Amino acid sequence: MKRNTLLIVLLISLLYTLQGCEKNFNDPVSIDMSRYPQSPTKLKAEVGDEYIRLSWKYENITKIEYFYIFRKDTLMDDFVKIDSTENIFYEDENVKNGMIYEYYISSFDDNHFEGKPSQYVLACPGIYSLLINNGVGVAETRKVTLTMIAPENTQFMQISNDSLFSDVVWEPFATTRQWLLTEGDGLKTIYARFLNEYDNTTFGFIKNRIILRNETRSNFAPVTLRIYVELENFGFSLTWDQSNYERFGSYRLFRSTSSEVNDELTPIFVTRNRDENYYKDIGLNSATTYYYRLFVFSLNGKSVGSNLVSATTIANKPPKAVTLAKPLPITKGALKLTWSQNRDNDFDSYRIYRSKVATIDSTLAPVIIISDQQITSYEDKGLENNTFYYYQLFVFDQNGLRSGSNEVEGKTLP
Repeated sequence: MKRNTLLIVLLISLLYTLQGCEKNFNDPVSIDMSRYPQSPTKLKAEVGDEYIRLSWKYENITKIEYFYIFRKDTLMDDFVKIDSTENIFYEDENVKNGMIYEYYISSFDDNHFEGKPSQYVLACPGIYSLLINNGVGVAETRKVTLTMIAPENTQFMQISNDSLFSDVVWEPFATTRQWLLTEGDGLKTIYARFLNEYDNTTFGFIKNRIILRNETRSNFAPVTLRIYVELENFGFSLTWDQSNYERFGSYRLFRSTSSEVNDELTPIFVTRNRDENYYKDIGLNSATTYYYRLFVFSLNGKSVGSNLVSATTIANKPPKAVTLAKPLPITKGALKLTWSQNRDNDFDSYRIYRSKVATIDSTLAPVIIISDQQITSYEDKGLENNTFYYYQLFVFDQNGLRSGSNEVEGKTLP
């Protein structure tokens, strides 16, 4: 009886509870979207060489803890969250030129709610560049020819004499275009930006420079610069024609790892000798492309630049190994080592390794490091009497590459 009474009480309590909720279970429960952060707006992408920059708008960023970045490419079926940021921009440098990427952004607030995603945007990075008069460093007239290099998906471009692109409109992309420099002698800068079929503009702008020089003397002209690759010294030999200018001041040679070489850089070679027209630039990094331009300076400080030349240094190869002779006992507890000489130009050191077993571990510390390339012998002292020792000599070059000699065996005196 008590059990039945308890059951009735529980049923009545449950009924009152359900009535108190005032829910209609035939209708879905609504979600209060005001609790969630807003979606980022006006998402756009700017592109460059293996580079995509995203930017967006957000009204009240103070309540946002992070923005999540989602991306997929043409090889993926679904988006992947690649990163997060507290800023309203994001730079993605883990991209490949010519591949199409798709992005969206979501916001995550300080209450740990994630909002709806932004609109989607496509982006395709690529290489963009601008040449003036085919790279010649000086212009004799204000009228020059521009050459634009851009991916096939480029549709429009803007060209300007100033970086603000004042009153400049988009025009259909063309690989060449005639252009008029601003008045007055001196260094001139031309700016360009591009728009592709995915509505991506280039990030910032592309620029190049040329010197406008209206020198009254006809023989104040650029000289022709030539470059030859050195096969052993990681560098180049450069030669140029002699300048015939009456008020000749000096030759100044400039070098860079980019194609923008002008006389604002620090020269690597300066001479006031008109007849000196040769320079050897060695000791450079291996397998690296360098650009050069030679400027002729007049006595009053005016200058005219040569053609731009470039070349790539040879790839570094391991040094030539030496031949190690059989060690000779000279006194008790001492052996004398001799070897053939290494004659490589980038020689760094000889390093001798020793062991009591036939297999020599070259990861251990060497017995000695010899930095003089002319030395070809060494007396190893303080050894045990009547004991076999094994040796190997490694040649190291200045880039850290090495080559090992033959292994030899020697025995100390009893």
